[in-house]
Amino acid sequence: MILQVQDMGGWLNPCHPLYRVVDWWSGGAYESFLERMLLGVMLVRDVVEKSRFVVAPQAFTFYEDEVAAAAAATSTGQAEEAPFRADTDGGRVSPSSLRTSTFVMREAASHFNQQQKQRQAVTAAEAASVAAAKARLTPFSAGSLGSYSIHSAQPGSGVRGLGISRLASQRMPGGLVLGSRGSAAAPAAVQEEEPEPMFQLPSKYYEEIHTPGRDYPFKVRGATYLDDGLKVPAGQPMFELLGMEVVDTGGSRTCPHISRFLPCVRRSSKPFLFVFNMMVPGPPTLCCVMVFGSDTHPDDLGQPQDDPEDSDWQPFDFLMWRFIHGDDNERCSLFKMIPRIAEGSWLIKQSVGTTPVILARKLATQFFVTEKYVEVAVDVGSSSTAQYVTGMVRGGAKSLVLDLGLVLEGHNSWELPEVLLGAMRVRRLDLHAASRLDDSKEVPMRITKTAAPTSSAESRS
Repeated sequence: MILQVQDMGGWLNPCHPLYRVVDWWSGGAYESFLERMLLGVMLVRDVVEKSRFVVAPQAFTFYEDEVAAAAAATSTGQAEEAPFRADTDGGRVSPSSLRTSTFVMREAASHFNQQQKQRQAVTAAEAASVAAAKARLTPFSAGSLGSYSIHSAQPGSGVRGLGISRLASQRMPGGLVLGSRGSAAAPAAVQEEEPEPMFQLPSKYYEEIHTPGRDYPFKVRGATYLDDGLKVPAGQPMFELLGMEVVDTGGSRTCPHISRFLPCVRRSSKPFLFVFNMMVPGPPTLCCVMVFGSDTHPDDLGQPQDDPEDSDWQPFDFLMWRFIHGDDNERCSLFKMIPRIAEGSWLIKQSVGTTPVILARKLATQFFVTEKYVEVAVDVGSSSTAQYVTGMVRGGAKSLVLDLGLVLEGHNSWELPEVLLGAMRVRRLDLHAASRLDDSKEVPMRITKTAAPTSSAESRS
């Protein structure tokens, strides 16, 4: 839009000798009408111009037209480029971008080529015996499958393929199974899947934040934090919020490693989970259990290289590997929580604060590492100060909106910038909605295998 105001030399020109007479005679028509009209036009112009320069956030995006083209090319046996793009800022991927990396792109391309070969083999087999092929194999037609994930190594945000897995599982077409669980050598046999376990606490009491369309309240250490102490807005979390449980232990006793008795943890279809168990003193003692899931297992990435500065790992990869394979002292130094009262009284906001805290320095903390999950169990009652603050929060829980961010603290340059491990909002929680703990027997653990990715050395060769 081009707005041009040109002097035509008329009576309404302020320089015209008759302007003051005409303006007085018209009752201020120029001031009350013409200037306001021009101002409105200029405001509209500004809005239009600004809308042309809106910068969309970087994202791993799938395009429907490319998906359709790829599916059509696959059916005819023609090789096409994988239907995805990754927007990066060059070099190390920013944690504020929606989790993509060159490592994942290599893995996705490798799996895509394998799937093309599989479909060609299936097509040839069906030509010989269509009925027998349908009896043994799962069809690979576009739209026939409902959930997919691009498996690379361990979770990452502008780091590994975890974030891509979350997007791919919702938007990848049925015919393109990238990094499907189990063997990648042949199509999976038809079998009835176990239903996903349900969380007993209603979802109206919690939601994930730091995701598109939600609040982004937290800041974390930036890439240059060791030099300038600068913190930057955190991007999307590495782990997806699966749900929350509030469990009544039936008395004053605490229950560390409560995951043993929770089907939502032990029977989850996710390959790897992160469980945060806050044991709040009562009576009765309540365990607030927050469960975050990943579509890939951290061990899929393998061992870190000797020189971290020359590695294709992202900062979160190093931190997660240290957290899982280190001892409890190292875990205590890494795990921290960022609290924030989004809605509540001034007194509670001041008492809780917004400063990140290494919980193990203030509260008794235990870690339980299994093949499927890691549980961090924090006993709030081990500190009189923390017990007092949580007593205030517990008494006014129905009127509070509490944000929690979980972070692994970066201590070295190759472990920065930090990213959120998980983030959630607890909204006006009714503690009477707590479920009773059934600890009569442990829930059997469901192990979900993922396809092992190509090592970094093999990828570069």
